[in-house]
Amino acid sequence: MVRRMVAAGLLGTSLVVAATGCASSTDKKTSPGPAPVTAAAPTSAPASAGQAGQAGQLPPGLHAINDLNHYISVGVPDSWTVINLSPSEIEQSLQKAGITDPQVKAQVKQLQTAGALYAVDSESAAHSSNNFSTNLNGFCQTTSLSSLELLKSAGPDQFAKIGGRNVQVTDVTVDGNPALRWAYELSLRTGTVQGRQVQALAKGKLCTITFSTDQIGRYETVFNAMIPTIKLT
Repeated sequence: MVRRMVAAGLLGTSLVVAATGCASSTDKKTSPGPAPVTAAAPTSAPASAGQAGQAGQLPPGLHAINDLNHYISVGVPDSWTVINLSPSEIEQSLQKAGITDPQVKAQVKQLQTAGALYAVDSESAAHSSNNFSTNLNGFCQTTSLSSLELLKSAGPDQFAKIGGRNVQVTDVTVDGNPALRWAYELSLRTGTVQGRQVQALAKGKLCTITFSTDQIGRYETVFNAMIPTIKLT
């Protein structure tokens, strides 16, 4: 059975959109989409990265996970599979999530280069007409931006370059920091995916968390519950 995933993020001040459409299986006939543009390599990769590490109360059913550098954390449902991208854990995490295709594994590992966090609802594909796995990724990059206005104005065109449409943006606040909340649709060869992305500026870093699903009716409330749990350090 083929399980598909997509990760998308607006990377740094260059406003480059990275996207990848993935098929998680041993089916070699399913080819992935374009590989993501990677960020600079993290300065460190703690062995505990990807595990719960954020103090404080979370809504019932959520637990916190961190990026590799512990710049960002977010609460994810307990039932989701966390892909620990630290070098000592990534292979075991990919196996646990059922990600075995070499091309897909190579693309997921590019998130490791970005120092990202990554989690997948492994059960979501069973309810998807496209066998798509709902997922999220998040990472932070150093930026010289002092506001989000440039990202806000350029974002729709950047999303359009990777097939995004119906792009909407809202000003929000995340962990006390200015942020943008994007909503969009992404056209893939296998179907249409809905994206929800949050970008926040904090302490000289641009942090991005992206949710991707083809069942937005089932997951909108889940995503909305995650957003207030985002912590930036």
